[in-house]
Amino acid sequence: PDDLDSLTYYSFLSDSNVVEPHRLTTLKVFGDFDEGTTKFAWDIRRELKVSTTSQDKPAEVESTRLWGREVERVFTSAGYHYEIKVTIYTTSQLEDTNSMALVETAQIKQKATCVYVRRELRALNHIDRAELLSAMWIPYSTSMKEGVSKYGSEYLDVLSINSMHNYWAADYECDHLHDGNGFATQHLALTIRYEAVIQAINPKIVMPYWEYTIESANIITNHESNFDKFYELSVVFSSDWFGPFDTQQEPWSEIQLAKSTVRNNVFGLSRAPWNFAHETNVLRYRERCGFNTAKMLMDMEEPATCSAFADTLDVTAFQDFQVELMHAPHGSIHILLGGIAGGCDHTYKEQLSEHFTDNAIARIAQLSAIAVKGLWRAGYVDYTKCTTDSEDKCDQAC
Repeated sequence: PDDLDSLTYYSFLSDSNVVEPHRLTTLKVFGDFDEGTTKFAWDIRRELKVSTTSQDKPAEVESTRLWGREVERVFTSAGYHYEIKVTIYTTSQLEDTNSMALVETAQIKQKATCVYVRRELRALNHIDRAELLSAMWIPYSTSMKEGVSKYGSEYLDVLSINSMHNYWAADYECDHLHDGNGFATQHLALTIRYEAVIQAINPKIVMPYWEYTIESANIITNHESNFDKFYELSVVFSSDWFGPFDTQQEPWSEIQLAKSTVRNNVFGLSRAPWNFAHETNVLRYRERCGFNTAKMLMDMEEPATCSAFADTLDVTAFQDFQVELMHAPHGSIHILLGGIAGGCDHTYKEQLSEHFTDNAIARIAQLSAIAVKGLWRAGYVDYTKCTTDSEDKCDQAC
């Protein structure tokens, strides 16, 4: 593995080597040996699960013997410790015969732990990145029936994955995924479930993480804090990943949002009830109701910077930590990636410009965008019905 300094924070790895599951691993004995007369026998035995606390439990039987100074092995049992033993022999000819004997001269024992290693997406090489993107496309292009038949019971198609988020976030009674103590645990749970889908397709993949404070630091240091540069500088909008912000590249440009019976919008699509978008493709906007998103973020909120994360980590009460975690460290990225468009692009400016400054109107637009789900849950607006008959437009009445 590459730079694994962070593994020192895991106590169960303190006296162990790390091997990654389903990846070809090379094991080698170093030292000065006579290649002509020295033989190396590797005995690799799977032992206890990492979570096992009893030291009296006998090791599970799974043993492999390999020969050679350098050998290759694919470890498949994530979460297990392995004992790796190398027995070094010297060959010698038996007296008065042509037979050779192996004489044991030394033994080396090491422990290895088989764990997935989650890397920042920039640390993936081109092969790992290609395999990840290929696996990520499968749920978009493969039905539930076909996917379960091919990849097993852990498989979910993209509609099922989206519906899990929509079901819990768009509940009429409350948002189980945001605005409270469910935020961190539920988002982690969704990530783990999605990762299980990807690993059913390709078991050696582990979902990377995106350290977007790298982009923020670059923008603040080198681009005068102009977060419009985010769309040009971010690695996720490079051709290696998902392509430019404004012009999605294949295959992602082919995504079509399906009809859903689980928490759909008024057009039957798998979107929140308060989302009136009728388009079936992925939508991205650089603006929020006609105002520049990046400027609004800098003027009224806080982008996901290192200082925003540091401030959140300084919070001592867990409930307060959950609330803070939702905002600048997390929510600001959604704002940059998505945006808001529709009738509000012009109506706010047209109807309020005589009474408010542009900054005030931008603030009203920002707060109204946040308020829509609260108004729905309070019963002031019914987003299941349109006051117009248009197939691609939905006006609401209180």
